[in-house]
Amino acid sequence: MVHRVCRRSLAYRRQSIAHGTVRWGDLVFRVSCWLMRITPHFRLPEMITSPAIIIANHRSAFDIAIMVTVLKRVGLTNTRWVIKAELAGAPAIGWMGRESGGVFVHRSKDPQDIARMRRGAEQAHEDRASVLLFPEGTRFTGAV
Repeated sequence: MVHRVCRRSLAYRRQSIAHGTVRWGDLVFRVSCWLMRITPHFRLPEMITSPAIIIANHRSAFDIAIMVTVLKRVGLTNTRWVIKAELAGAPAIGWMGRESGGVFVHRSKDPQDIARMRRGAEQAHEDRASVLLFPEGTRFTGAV
C-alpha cells in the first residue's frame, strides 16, 4: 500500500519485501539461537557485491533461517526464491514469495515451470537480485 501511495516502482517493492524477508528470517535465527543458548560461528566470504545464484541443501525448516542469516551477513538481501508451489497459499511465506518476485514450481514437473523460471530469472536480472533455491526441498521421513 505504501508503495502505491508513494508511486514506487514494482522493482522497488520487490526489493523492499525481499529485504524484509531476510530481516525477518535473521530475527528468527537470532531468537532461536538465544532461546537454545547457541552461539553460531560462521566462516563466510567478504561482502558479495554482485547478484549471485545460491544453491543450498534443505534438510530442515531451520535451514531457511540459517540461509537468510548468511545472506544478510554477506550483503545479499535482495534475493528472489524458487519455492515449491504448495507454499503459495501459506500465509506469510506465500505472500512474501509472490510479492518479492519468487517463483513457485510444482513437484509434478508442470511444463509451465520452465516458463515461470525463465520469467523469474529475467525479473531477478532486471532487479539486480540474487536467486536462492533448495534443490533438495523434500525431506525424507520414511525408514531407510
